Amino acid sequence: MIAFETRTGVVVLEAQASVVGAKLEELIKEMKPKDLFDHPSLSSSRQVILCLLKMTCCVVTMVAATSNGLAQVWQATGAPNKQWLVALACSADGVKLVAAVAGNPGIYCSTNAGQSWLASGAPSNSWTSVASSADGNQLIASAAIIVDPTRGGDHGDLIYISTNSGASWRPTSAQSNQWSSVASSGDGKTLVAAAAYNNRATSRGLIYVSTNSGTNWRASDAPADRWYSVACSADGTRQVAGGTGIFTSTNSGSTWQSNNIAWDFPAGASPMWYSVASSADGSTLLAIRLLTTYSTAGSVDRVYVSTNYGTTWASTDFPRGAGGYVATSGNGDTLIVSMGYIYTSTNSGVTWSQNNVPGQTYGWIASSADGNRLILALSADAFSLPNSIYTRYSPPKPRLKLKAVGSGLGISWTVPATNMVLQRSSSLNAAGWETIADAFTLNPKTLQEQFILSATNGWGFYRLATP
Repeated sequence: MIAFETRTGVVVLEAQASVVGAKLEELIKEMKPKDLFDHPSLSSSRQVILCLLKMTCCVVTMVAATSNGLAQVWQATGAPNKQWLVALACSADGVKLVAAVAGNPGIYCSTNAGQSWLASGAPSNSWTSVASSADGNQLIASAAIIVDPTRGGDHGDLIYISTNSGASWRPTSAQSNQWSSVASSGDGKTLVAAAAYNNRATSRGLIYVSTNSGTNWRASDAPADRWYSVACSADGTRQVAGGTGIFTSTNSGSTWQSNNIAWDFPAGASPMWYSVASSADGSTLLAIRLLTTYSTAGSVDRVYVSTNYGTTWASTDFPRGAGGYVATSGNGDTLIVSMGYIYTSTNSGVTWSQNNVPGQTYGWIASSADGNRLILALSADAFSLPNSIYTRYSPPKPRLKLKAVGSGLGISWTVPATNMVLQRSSSLNAAGWETIADAFTLNPKTLQEQFILSATNGWGFYRLATP
């Protein structure tokens, strides 16, 4: 199936590969330069093929029609039976995972999408949050209260970093605080950390930012608050924080602005913006608002979505429940909420569906950049299921795009949740595809993989395939 856009509308051809060339030659003069586009007739397709034609700067999409068959089953990983109540994060492809528990050893890591787990080299601590760079090599973890009479009683703790996927850890230069949440840019250079309280809990906490992977930290101008959660865009420029209100930053945390959300909770209730998440570009934001005081019977915690960088927010009628955590895919289309049960949306929160999760849970969740691999930390619930970490995997359907790279052109796509190779062919014949060795690189600031075109390789048909 071939689809492309002309000046008079969308043309979809169903033809054998042998006649495609003639059809394109006949209609090529009507084509205009354009990236890939969505068309209803392609909604059930899985394999996307990009064609760059020599005679004009345009993009043609060829799709091999197959059944959809998206997996919706959650499966237990090889994680040990622990109280996975603390934190969870993953690399952009969802293959490298990091999870924290209270006690010793506190942080576990997996480099094979959860098939096996190893206790990391992190010290025993009261861990509160973990974050990962796009490639999963750099991890960041925060800790909070330590009870130590020899050091004057209860006090805060530090922020730790690993640069070898959790094999070893060291403290950063961040001062001791009762840290509640950390977030990382895709390249791991920009880090943002939120504190619920200062070291001795004598005052509300602040938001701190590092732009050199934790070597130095500075307090931002965000007001002192009981901060619960932070998130940032893939390049670290846009940041969002939840405390008793929602604040956003558009300059890597230098300055912060309060978001004027239309409050819909009853008078006397105290809100906690307990969990926040951001798409790769920061345009789509997701947050859960908890109520700590119920002055009106039937008031519940709610989910809020913004699709314009936090300028305006809308509360959703579903899901609604108690407690929870949120996560998003890189493009912000797939939203995930853990709120009694697991709920997902594939259209930026317009509609939601409840997932078939083993038991009721309030566990941490994480998502790969393409939204096709979801990770859930499940702790003990009413069904007395084993404490474990579950994953849900759907076959990726990466969409290729033609984009400017410097003075040239390149092909880019969101990092898929499985290993894929880039192939090229001079024709559409099935036997003519050649895998391009070391073809593409990861851009951690966009969570996109890209292949740079040159005069010698910049023509022909391109596709992603599973090796």
